Amino acid sequence: QTDEGVKTTYYADSDGDGYGNPASTTQACSPPSGYVSNNTDCDDTDANVNPGETEILDNGKDDDCNPSTLDSSADVDDDGDGFTENEGDCDDTNPDINPNAIEICDGKDNDCDGQTDEGVKTTYYADSDGDGYGNPASTTQACSPPSGYVSNNTDCDDTDANEYPGQVWYADVDGDGYGSGSSQTTCERPLNHYIASELTATTGDCNDNDAAIHPGATEVCDGIDNNCNGQTDEGVKTTYYADSDGDGYGNPASTTQACSPPSGYVSNNTDCDDTDANVNPGETEILDNGKDDDCNPSTLDSSADVDDDGDGFTENEGDCDDTNPDINPNAIEICDGKDNDCNGQTDEGVTTTYYADNDGDNYGDLSSPTQACSPPPGYVLNNTDCDDTDNTVYPGAPELCDGKDNDCANGVDDGLLFEDYYTDADGDGYGDAGDTPESSCSAVSGKVTNNLDCDDTDDTIYSGAPELCDGKDNDCDSQVDEGFTDTDSDGIADCIDNCPTVDNPDQSDVDNDGIGDACEGLAVESLTLKDITIFPNPFNSDITIQLPPRFNSTLFMLTLFDITGKRITVREKTVIHGKIELGYLTTLDQGLYLLKLASSESGSLIKRLVKF
Repeated sequence: QTDEGVKTTYYADSDGDGYGNPASTTQACSPPSGYVSNNTDCDDTDANVNPGETEILDNGKDDDCNPSTLDSSADVDDDGDGFTENEGDCDDTNPDINPNAIEICDGKDNDCDGQTDEGVKTTYYADSDGDGYGNPASTTQACSPPSGYVSNNTDCDDTDANEYPGQVWYADVDGDGYGSGSSQTTCERPLNHYIASELTATTGDCNDNDAAIHPGATEVCDGIDNNCNGQTDEGVKTTYYADSDGDGYGNPASTTQACSPPSGYVSNNTDCDDTDANVNPGETEILDNGKDDDCNPSTLDSSADVDDDGDGFTENEGDCDDTNPDINPNAIEICDGKDNDCNGQTDEGVTTTYYADNDGDNYGDLSSPTQACSPPPGYVLNNTDCDDTDNTVYPGAPELCDGKDNDCANGVDDGLLFEDYYTDADGDGYGDAGDTPESSCSAVSGKVTNNLDCDDTDDTIYSGAPELCDGKDNDCDSQVDEGFTDTDSDGIADCIDNCPTVDNPDQSDVDNDGIGDACEGLAVESLTLKDITIFPNPFNSDITIQLPPRFNSTLFMLTLFDITGKRITVREKTVIHGKIELGYLTTLDQGLYLLKLASSESGSLIKRLVKF
């Protein structure tokens, strides 16, 4: 053997770039011509492809023989969705398109599987007649309805736009295109000339057995309502004139409308006296018989051709009053209630405009004028009243607190003093301190202008009220029963407490042990404000006190105080039939008073009275 074990493997370098082809080898002691010792050439036919070259993108070669080196832009993830073109991204400009994307109905291959919109298209149905309802037998798949297709498939006839579900069909027996009102709701057209509602402006055919009668038909004079508008022969009748005297000439003031002349009527209207058959345009004029025989005012009838008043005009020449020389066709019209110039008009152009004064305040209503020579009754010259139904409203009227613009200027109740009013629920003349005020220019029922009442449910409690021994802060000074005796020093006045043995007539003591029943827990039916009704109040003389039947025969001590707490009178009265009468109060001055009602059985309370 020769050189066994010591030869070297050499690799063909066909392109002469210094890099050998690993697939083409030879054994030798030294490299034969065209051979090299390395075997790293990946393309031995191209001297520009070998491990010593720099990779050039997009030239279709692995220039540096390194598969891990980026060869082209197809290896770049241009849209950042995690896939390159070489990794199956079929649109590397859209991150929503890649092998992991979910297919949506948009006309694109979203998941790069070679199919477009697979499994997500909608079925649409052909709507050949354009009625909005599709043909179930003619379908297509699409993302959105193609032109001429709809999403429903309920059309019963896709060649007729009037046949679709829910269509209302009207019977048209005479085939004139108008229905009589009888209808069916079906998809397919029924038999017997049924028409769809949208084919006609109305369904009101008033005679569906005559094709000449229907809404919109031409009305003819035949005694029939041809156009179904509820009228017969309107606009096509002829006017005929009454011929009462039977002379063949009609009275222009007595007419009728008809298709042909009714009995006693003629077509002409030239009779000037329809009560005399010898007076008509066909007669010969007879002078001085008191008639216009030929119905021709220009024909000489009588002395009407004489100028009786010497004003240059006869009656036949237009003098409408031949007894007055100031009345003739050449006279000047004056405002005197006469037709001075004989033109058939009275006082034209010379009257004055007057305005209705319906409320009698001497200010007229601009919207209600009349023309006259002098003001008619109820009319005036001016037209400045802004409310002619109210005599307290006119320009310059004193502004009243009545919610009206009395002076027709500057708005309602302008210039008046407005005050705040507060609710006086208990009628003691003092308003609720917690109430929201109402602003008004006049007194408001049930409200007053002060808010000094600290308890508006009790008319014995208000600012400045006399303090009563009733367990209440009557005068709103935050003290209760101040000034009254508290024998047992428990902070409760005796007249309320009465727990010690104290002679106190204001407390009930049914067991006569000298201790008030309220302190012993005994049942006492006390008198309350709601038990009492006093009328009239305000009063002038006598008053009546109404109490429930349980107080019948009860003796009450009635004490009347003025507003300062001064006692005016004391009277004992027994309840009879639920009433106590208290009279002889006429001498009292006007003002506010307090009436205390007390009994040993039911306790006491105070009511407010007003004397006027």
